[in-house]
Amino acid sequence: MGDSSGIKPFLCDTIDKANIRNEWQKWIRSFRLYLDSEIIAGQTRKRNKLLHLGGSQLQEVAYSIPGAVVDEEESFDILVGKLTEYFSPIQNSTFERHTFRNIKADKGETLNKFLLRVRQQASKCIFGSTSEEALEINIKDKLIDDWAPVELKRKLLEKERPLTEIIDLCQIHEQIKTQTNVMDAYPVGMPSTSSSVNKINVNATMKSCGRCGSVRHDSNFERCPAKVAKCYKCDRVGHFSIKCHTKSQKRPQPRSANTRYNKRGRFSSSVRYVDNPDDPESGNNDRDSDKNYECFKLNVAKERTDQRDELMECCVGGVPVTLLIDSGSKVNIINGSDWKHLKSNEAVVWNVESDVKASLKSYAVGQPLEIQRQFETTIMTPDKKEIITSFLVVKQGDISILGKETAQRLGVLKIGLDINRIVEIQPFPKIRNVIVQLSIDQSVKPVQQPLRRVPIAIEPLVQRKLEEALQRDIIEPVEGHSPWISPIVITFKADGDIRICIDMRRANQAILRENYPLPTFDTIMTKLAKANYFSRLDLEWAYHQIELDPESRPITTFITHRGMFRTRGCCSG
Repeated sequence: MGDSSGIKPFLCDTIDKANIRNEWQKWIRSFRLYLDSEIIAGQTRKRNKLLHLGGSQLQEVAYSIPGAVVDEEESFDILVGKLTEYFSPIQNSTFERHTFRNIKADKGETLNKFLLRVRQQASKCIFGSTSEEALEINIKDKLIDDWAPVELKRKLLEKERPLTEIIDLCQIHEQIKTQTNVMDAYPVGMPSTSSSVNKINVNATMKSCGRCGSVRHDSNFERCPAKVAKCYKCDRVGHFSIKCHTKSQKRPQPRSANTRYNKRGRFSSSVRYVDNPDDPESGNNDRDSDKNYECFKLNVAKERTDQRDELMECCVGGVPVTLLIDSGSKVNIINGSDWKHLKSNEAVVWNVESDVKASLKSYAVGQPLEIQRQFETTIMTPDKKEIITSFLVVKQGDISILGKETAQRLGVLKIGLDINRIVEIQPFPKIRNVIVQLSIDQSVKPVQQPLRRVPIAIEPLVQRKLEEALQRDIIEPVEGHSPWISPIVITFKADGDIRICIDMRRANQAILRENYPLPTFDTIMTKLAKANYFSRLDLEWAYHQIELDPESRPITTFITHRGMFRTRGCCSG
């Protein structure tokens, strides 16, 4: 006999979380009216009637709340109280007033319906009982709505706070933000005066750093960029060439059959040589004048920037500059026009040297390029990765160059055999000619369980596992109706990865057990009495290797935040 109460089941899983409290209040009000009209008395009868009319989703919630369904005298009142607490999150008066002020009439909505919505929302708001209290409430709402950043809003909405406390928190947040910006711009030990910001040329009158020459810190500064830099003069790590105290030593020139002499009988040779490549003193301590660099090209065709993959816009000293990624160049190069652009925009650079004796040649060009200066600065990619590096300024060229070493450190250039490798995902192997058909008890009514939501933080991990299982042909998507639906349970492995498990307890009740005699330990040991060799096999995902018959797969259907799937093989458990 059908139910004639007229009360629909409370579908809590399909109701928007922002409206679930109001919907629950409406539903429980209708249910109480039904109890009064039918003269249903007794706490146990009321409780059972609520669970019956509430539907399977409400039952799932009720039985999952500890202490909600109990056999006591006040069982109905306890159940209603637990459910009301579950469906009624903690209210925040500021948020409720914000919602009230943003209520707008829907298209075609009548005055009575709109007035009803306004009255319902107004009943949740606290506007103040006196003019002073109302004034404080309006000031507090204005600070939270229009001034507080997102991260501060979260803190202010955690609980009800008086106006004085909100003002104090806003002032503290503003002060911390200012101090953080100063600390990010100036490392510890570096003065933050406005006269030392955004300068290209620094003529220091105070004591400078003995490692990099900067006047903003001394030699003991932990974050000095020269501590990990390599000197161009002596090839030693720990200082820049401008602060190198190594004296250049003239090397005796060897005489051989290829030695040439000028008119005065003096040795003359334009060929650079190395007596012993393993000897650190044979050529590794050259001065800047002995350094010869090559770059691929400085002149590029006029093409659209978005059609050239090797062009990238980076922030050099805080100023955007378009750079060409050159894997054939060992140094970073700024052309004359970009150098003027940096100076005009007051880029942050240091260790500017005008007397640079390094040699730089462009590919297939005999004449060396004119190096005007060298400087140190920061470079940041569009993905916010930032490092400290050095640049050479040349007069020629219409494009600046990002060298190989710097590009690799920034992660924008990768060289090796593993780049752009196509990995073919093989389907998961199945045991040949073996298809299992499950024995299902048709008298057991199928159960469609609701979705068990997983934390948002691990949803990408769940999505990755599902895509991997789909690509390996372990699961398949389910479209349309499914008589059986089981939820998933997420467990964490020791290495931080996750494992997706299916709660098949309700489905297992419909599986008919097949009796098969399992061997005992004594039987196995008796058969191994004369064995000489022993081995151990560990099958990977052993149950998935046994393929299920298509007619038996619907009972393995499970639901996730990405939809429903079912397994193509047997499930463990």
